[in-house]
Amino acid sequence: MALSKSHRFILPSFNCFRKEQVIVRFLHIKVQCCKCLTPETVNPNYKGLEYAITGPILQKAVELEREIQQGKKKKFQNVMRLNIGDAQSLGQSPITFLRQVLTLVACPNLMTDKRFPDDVKLRAKNILDKCPGGSAGSYSDACGMEVIRRQIAKYIEKRDNVSSHWRNCMMGQG
Repeated sequence: MALSKSHRFILPSFNCFRKEQVIVRFLHIKVQCCKCLTPETVNPNYKGLEYAITGPILQKAVELEREIQQGKKKKFQNVMRLNIGDAQSLGQSPITFLRQVLTLVACPNLMTDKRFPDDVKLRAKNILDKCPGGSAGSYSDACGMEVIRRQIAKYIEKRDNVSSHWRNCMMGQG
């Protein structure tokens, strides 16, 4: 199968610097790559991982909640659902800094509002300055805004003490 012009540039960019190589399939063409994640190279701890938003534990929690609402006596008064990591539903305060930055990025005319701290304004301005047209509503790179991807890589380096490159950080909508 021939590649379209938009895909031809990708093939020569694969460089392998390690002895072990993995063959991956790219548009029905085999390409050698040394840093590709495959079922064989993924950390075995992730292979059995389950996403527990639904399932028997949640079903039991819903059943217990229903019984408590109907007045059935239990050794406890409520059920805390911990299956989705929703800390705010358990009383944790929202992270104000992130919400304030998002607010200013979405509504830049609030930059002069004294209710927003200077560090929030600086972060929002830094993001907006890197957006085409100075607007977060403008189209960005398919992998996410470069300025934020750079901040993510810097954060990973600081937190994990490992090298991280912003081009390897991809953002998605959830």
